[in-house]
Amino acid sequence: MVKASLYPILFPPIQDPLVSLFQNGAYKGFLFDNIGQQAFQNIGMTEPCTTDGQSCAALKDRSGSVNNATQATTASQPTFKAGSPDYLSFDGSNDLASTFVASGSATIAFRAKIPAPTASGQCVLGAYNDPTAGVYLGLWTDGTIAGDWATGAWSLRTSVSLVDQDVIAILRGEQARQELWVAGELAASASNANANNLSAPLYIGSLNNTNNPDIDSPLVGLVYRAFAINRYVTDAEVQTITNALGAGIIP
Repeated sequence: MVKASLYPILFPPIQDPLVSLFQNGAYKGFLFDNIGQQAFQNIGMTEPCTTDGQSCAALKDRSGSVNNATQATTASQPTFKAGSPDYLSFDGSNDLASTFVASGSATIAFRAKIPAPTASGQCVLGAYNDPTAGVYLGLWTDGTIAGDWATGAWSLRTSVSLVDQDVIAILRGEQARQELWVAGELAASASNANANNLSAPLYIGSLNNTNNPDIDSPLVGLVYRAFAINRYVTDAEVQTITNALGAGIIP
């Protein structure tokens, strides 16, 4: 007689809090929460970034959706920075293009530090087709954290400047409402009747604006973690994302 092992019962597998949000492929998006293990010097992702100052050509998605982020042009690649945790540095002339299109309901999030505002605003994560088709999140010209889901106006903003701060920001939107969360607290919200028929994939480090051939709203700052999923997450999941992205102390 073969006895069943009690190991899975006594020691159930540890669930990854962010990966589990994708529910084994039921939802799509991307997850870049361990830059040191996900950053590569080449598009083929065979040469990992290991040394401070190396150019990052690709980030390997950990969500299970295979929505990697890449940049083939060497001069436009962000810089890998070794630390605890490792991170990417953007200088206003570089970005990474994911293959994830955040159309319909969506949630995007980042952990970043942006030293100073710029005249055009800075997009950490975003894409835009027209005023009713766009999802983006970053730092506005006045130093506030700002975002938008399908209104075309950076409509959600924090009440105070968060320049040069360790920021964990989450934007979630669906047809009817959109919300901006910072550090686990609701910072701004608005009603929204648009459907968000976005067709452009999200960029990291700039706004992927299909109407602008140049780099739009480029980031000059540091990105530690990034997350996106094609659904409006629950309040409890907002806290899960906040806690997971906020693990560890950044420089």
